[in-house]
This record gives sequence, C-alpha cells and structure tokens, in this order.
Amino acid sequence: MLLRYLIPCDARFYSQYAVPLIETCPEHFDLDGFRACLANDASTTTDTDLQPTFHDFETAFHDFENDSNAQYEMHPKFGRYVWDLADQWYQKWNVIFSLDHMWNWIPKKDGSTTEDDMMQVDDALMMDNDTTTKRPFQSTTLQPWLDHITQRHHIHPDHRLLLERIYHQLLRLNQTNRPLALVGAGNINTLPFFPPTWFVDKQPQRPSTEGMASSFVARFVPPYRLTHVPERWDLVFLKGLTVMDIANQPSLDPIMLTAVIPAYGLTVVKDERTGYSQLAMVMKKATYGNLEDSLEREIPTTYDKPRALALSVTKKIKDIHWEYVHGNVHPRNILLNFADYVGDLADITFMQRANESHRQQQKRRWSEGMHSNNNSGSHGEQETKEDDSGRGYGRWPYLAPECKDMVMNGSRYQVTTAADIYALGIILWQLVSRVTFPDNALVDPFIYRIEPIPGVLKEWEDLYTDCLQKDPSKRPNAYTVYRRLEKIPEHVPVDPSTTEYIHRRRADIANFLRDHRLQGDEASFASVGDEVWTASVTRLVNQGLERYPSIIRFP
Repeated sequence: MLLRYLIPCDARFYSQYAVPLIETCPEHFDLDGFRACLANDASTTTDTDLQPTFHDFETAFHDFENDSNAQYEMHPKFGRYVWDLADQWYQKWNVIFSLDHMWNWIPKKDGSTTEDDMMQVDDALMMDNDTTTKRPFQSTTLQPWLDHITQRHHIHPDHRLLLERIYHQLLRLNQTNRPLALVGAGNINTLPFFPPTWFVDKQPQRPSTEGMASSFVARFVPPYRLTHVPERWDLVFLKGLTVMDIANQPSLDPIMLTAVIPAYGLTVVKDERTGYSQLAMVMKKATYGNLEDSLEREIPTTYDKPRALALSVTKKIKDIHWEYVHGNVHPRNILLNFADYVGDLADITFMQRANESHRQQQKRRWSEGMHSNNNSGSHGEQETKEDDSGRGYGRWPYLAPECKDMVMNGSRYQVTTAADIYALGIILWQLVSRVTFPDNALVDPFIYRIEPIPGVLKEWEDLYTDCLQKDPSKRPNAYTVYRRLEKIPEHVPVDPSTTEYIHRRRADIANFLRDHRLQGDEASFASVGDEVWTASVTRLVNQGLERYPSIIRFP
C-alpha cells in the first residue's frame, strides 16, 4: 500500500522494523486498535525477506546499523545528520508517523484486519499502480486515527481543525513532489505527530500571557529512544501554537513548519485552564539559547559576531519574504541552534502567505535590486495579508508605527514585510547597544529609549536608521539589508565610547528594574498620563495601541 510511495530504504524500514516493533506495544504509539494496511500486503515480504521478530528497540537498532538497504545514502542531500546512524534511526520514525502517512493505519474489527478491510482501503485510496502523480490518499481514511487521538487527548476543536488543514496541505505538497523524490531528485517533507506521552519533565518557559499559548522544554522519550540519544533528540522545545480565530486563521503551510521554521513535528500540550489539549511545534532546543538572552549576557569587542548574527537573521527574513510575512520578529523568537552567532527564526503565530500579485512585484523589485546593487536598493515592499479583526497584535516595541496608524484610523490591521524590516532595524540597534526590553516591567520610554549610539560604525548606524524610517515605503527590503551587511568590513573593533555607552545603559536599566518589576498579578500595562505604558510581551490584542509612546529618539 504505502510502500509504493516511499523510497526503497524507507519502505524497507517501514515493513522490516517499524511495523513489527509497533505491533509489540501499539498502545505506546497511540495505535492500539489499529493495524498497518501493509501487514497483509503480500508485496511487502518475500520468502527470503520475512518480517523479523525483535526483543526490544535497542536490538532492532543494532540490526538497522548493519542493514544498508534500510539506511539513507551517506550523501549531503539527505541532510547534515545523515552520517550519524543513531540520528537516521530517529529520522526514519519521522517518516513512519508523518501526518500524510497515517492513513496507512486502519482500525481493527474485533481485534483483526480482514481482507474486506483491505479492499475497502484500496477502494478509498483509488490506487493506480502506474501513477504516483495523482493524489491517491483520501482524507476520509485518516478520520479514524484523527478521531482516536482527538478523543484520547481531548484536543480542542479548533486545533483538531487546524491539524486537518495541515494534513491536507502536506498531502498536496508531498504528492506533487513524490515522483521526483522516488527517483532521488527531490525530498519529501515529513511532519510527524508525536503522542504527548512521549514528552516528560516539561519545564515551562516564559509563562503564557495575553492569550498566547505556553511553551516548554521537555525530554523526548519515544518507545524507540536509544541508550545513547543523539543530542538534538534528547531535550526539545515545545512551541505552543496560538489559534486566534479559526474561521480566519491562515492555513499553516507545511513548508513553514519544515523548512522556514525547522520543526521536527507536532504534538499536543494540555492546557490546565481549559482541560483541552492544543497543538505545539516540536523543535530543537536551542543549544545557545535565544538572541535576547545573548544580548543580555555579552558585550562585543568587535563587530564580527553582531555582523554574523545580523547576516543569518536577515537571510532568514529575506528567504521568508519571497513567499511569506513573519509578523512577529523579535530577539526572543531568534534561536541560536548551531552557534552563538547564527540565528534561526521561530514562531509562526502571525506568519502569513504573501498575496500572489504582491509577491510577483517583490520578485521584480528584488531582481532590480540585485542588478543595481547599491545602498539605496529597492524599498519597502507592501505584501500584506489582512486581518479582518482590525486588532494590533505582536510584541511592542517591535510593532512598526504604521500599525498604530491603522488602529487609530480604524482601518484593517495588516502584516507587512516592511513591518518585519522595522523590527529588524530595532534588532540591529540592539546588537550594538545590548539594550533589551523587559516582559516583567513597564517599558519606560526614557529608560528604554532607542537613540544614536556614540562611536557606532557609520555603515551600521545608517542601516538601522533606514530600517526604522517612519514611512514604510522608505525602508530597504531584506535583500538590500543583507547586501549592505555583507559590505561591512570584518574585524572592526567596537569603539571605547560605544562600550562605555553599553555599560551606562545597563546600569540605568538595572537601577530601574530594582524598583519597577511587576509583582504577582500586576497588570502588564497601565495608563501613565496620556500614554499607555506596557511590558514587552507578545499579545493577540494590544489594547490602547494608539496611546503607546514612541521610544525612537533619532533626529
């Protein structure tokens, strides 16, 4: 059944390792009462290649280590981890539980799967032995498994619907790419669903506030966990997904979850307040934390690390802007996974696909920017997705000034690439100033002012001031920002006056926080004269946004 749609080494792993092992303890995989269709498929076994019997998962792994027919070729096209067979073992299980493959598990009837069951699945799949370009996987065959996990884990109806939407998107994407993947000319995006029981020792990260989903660091303990666990499969980050309005919620493109925002898969986390479980992305725990923590820990002596971080983050934004708008760029959403000078974007709460016509305009503008290759470049693109709710969401002060204008004018709230560039401009300023904005205190507009930095490199200052232009049409696009960063010379020392400024700002902020940290149930925003002061937290609704003060102090 499914095997004809997998590359040979994955098909072998599925039939020779996964199915026999799952059948020994299906309840640990949320598959009790289910059976793989291929278990009765005569094409999956031969007289000389019968399904083995394993005593445990560790023994199966040792067999896998010696089974080159079940392994990926040691080639970079299979990723940076392909040379580690223990990591391959985990990757293989991701194929097994990818959402678009779960139709292959059907309910047993009276404890067994009959030939009639198999024929019904064949009819439902409408399979054509000679065609892999069609979509043989019908969503109706996934419903029993979806119903099973929804009931078992009490998944919120909105999150169940979101899971179905992701499945349909993944199905379309992979069925388009499958013919190329089967001949080794492309890759299939796997997006598995992991049972929540596979995550233990959950440690809450910053508490859930303002209606946003919670996030955790947890230990990943699937039944197939090895004695010697590859580092990236031990501690993982569970990033809760916030559903704002399921009727208008943008469909989550699997490319966002597998390429743009590198997620291992999905799971659900129980919300103790409601009793429902909600979707969460399973991601690599950032080895070096997030950018905000790094800004608070370190003071650079040269521009090398700020430049490297800025280049990596800008490249991510540049790549996203070909198809999407991120909508919530800030240092806490930039994870330092592989080095303390390389940032990866996280969070897809507000990420949306750009309008097609605007995206074509952007490609033309970027092409013009590549040809002109000068500092002026092409300016702020206005690819947008409209939020009919008209609310100002995101994390202040990374919200662009036009967001406030939209709320004041009563117009529809828009997420734009130009707004992403504004947020990037603040981050570029922070990479030198090392000022961060607290989530546990009201942001005093004087203490946390964004102002000229003494002794800052002229090229750096010009770049972030351009990104912080009040008029979004005057901001450079991400490609132009990237090219200008590339031109900044290496090994430039930080001026002593800049270092002294960093120490002075840190001392002022430390003195302020001693007396102004929020306590207990204190509100995270308050009226101060004619203004509304707020802590720097991500919100679904920024109440009183039109009264938030400006902290930009440039001439």
